[in-house]
Amino acid sequence: MKRSAVRGLTIGELVVATGLLAMMVVTVMVLFGQMLDATSKNALISQGSFFAETVIEREIYSLAKHHRDPAAPPVVRAYADSDWISFTDETNQTEFSYRIDSGPASIVAGTDMGYTYSIRVEVRWWQTKGGAARNRQGFGKMHLNRSRIVYVPK
Repeated sequence: MKRSAVRGLTIGELVVATGLLAMMVVTVMVLFGQMLDATSKNALISQGSFFAETVIEREIYSLAKHHRDPAAPPVVRAYADSDWISFTDETNQTEFSYRIDSGPASIVAGTDMGYTYSIRVEVRWWQTKGGAARNRQGFGKMHLNRSRIVYVPK
């Protein structure tokens, strides 16, 4: 029986194989990090959207409550840039700031049955009230706007 002269890998082949393995591991780690960041961003956008819809629903309820009085005039809420309301979500330790603008939409004119309102909500998270990011540079979109036109019967 004759044995082969080659019994294993040379040092050069080991260095090349180790280098290729290291590049693949680093690539996979970077991709998982980016996927984790994207998941966090999408979770915050979903949470902000749900929060905005909750604020809109509360505004609709307050408008309907206001119009149970037949002599009640239309409600107009228009806030200045400094009129942000803060809310902290204790579960995720995220601070939300929001403002809501609502006013008559004048879509159904000349009716005594009720009022139409245009409701707009802007929600920000991890930002100052002026809109500057707080320790989250490069984190992506940290605000959203939602609006709805509603009809409130008398």
